[in-house]
Amino acid sequence: MKLTGITQDTVDNSPVFIDVLNQFQEFLAKYSLFQSSTAIFVTDGPFDIRDFITKQITHSNIDPRPAYFNLPWINIRKLFKDFYHQTQSKNIASMLSHLEMSFEGREHSGLDDARNLAYIAKRMFEDGCIFKSNCKLQKREYTRKRR
Repeated sequence: MKLTGITQDTVDNSPVFIDVLNQFQEFLAKYSLFQSSTAIFVTDGPFDIRDFITKQITHSNIDPRPAYFNLPWINIRKLFKDFYHQTQSKNIASMLSHLEMSFEGREHSGLDDARNLAYIAKRMFEDGCIFKSNCKLQKREYTRKRR
């Protein structure tokens, strides 16, 4: 709770992952994302799709893994480092600071982190950055272990 601000009551009263995933897929379908319209995930590092989604899909016994989670995506930390010629990767707050912007909301809140990543991406685009995938899963990272 200290890190994310998420209370146990919120966890207890939230839908299970498969229901949220179904709602997410309905959203993707509504806008034809990853179908007739181009789309790409933008993440703060490789962790969200490579690690957290992989673990949750395995835990939820979802097979096969949704195809859109197998596609290359944009690791904005790496893109930021390369675009602004930095020597080290920066977290969200450090990227904002470099851009002379401030974090809005609560750090480690998923929604606030996503909003701030959008602010960073918008600024990078305005500065001339071209967004291309720069991160992908290695086959071994998401192959399910069969019993």
